[in-house]
Amino acid sequence: MAFYDIYITLLNNLGFFNVILPFLLVYAVMYGILSKYKILGDPFAEGDKGKVTRSLISIVSAATGFFIVGSANVVLSLITLIPYIVLFLLTVFFLILAISPFLQREEKSGEIQISNRARVILSTTAIIIFTLIVIFILNLYNYINSAITSPVLSSLQPFIETIVILAIMLGIAYWAVKPEKGQSSEPPKSK
Repeated sequence: MAFYDIYITLLNNLGFFNVILPFLLVYAVMYGILSKYKILGDPFAEGDKGKVTRSLISIVSAATGFFIVGSANVVLSLITLIPYIVLFLLTVFFLILAISPFLQREEKSGEIQISNRARVILSTTAIIIFTLIVIFILNLYNYINSAITSPVLSSLQPFIETIVILAIMLGIAYWAVKPEKGQSSEPPKSK
């Protein structure tokens, strides 16, 4: 652990986190955007035209990176914001990873088939669970709790809780007794 602390302190003293990483991030993002949308020309063109365009895109991206690094407030904002963006992207990735088996339409032999209703329920449940995880990990619960305990909503809180619980119970009851598509709601007639 001591080696890790010394290494991070050395990188921090060299300006790796305050200068080099923000510059590389801005450079890469700008280069990617300018290359993808071909604002300054086609960088993948044959011959000298493509080389000139790539050089121009590289110069513009580097200049933008240096301008960003030159502003201390922007660098501090980037350093503060980037971990949350990475956490958000990881959460979205794991959410997609959790939902993807339920959203597959292709039927393969040997796999358990899930009905469309079950897919919707499972994917909705996964989204709700991931939303709750994000709320508690980012400590957003305190902000939501402070909004709920405002004087206006505090008097309505028991009423809102009752309505939500009744709506959930009615939704579950409706889902349980709703006939499948293709089934009639009438009982079969005996002969």
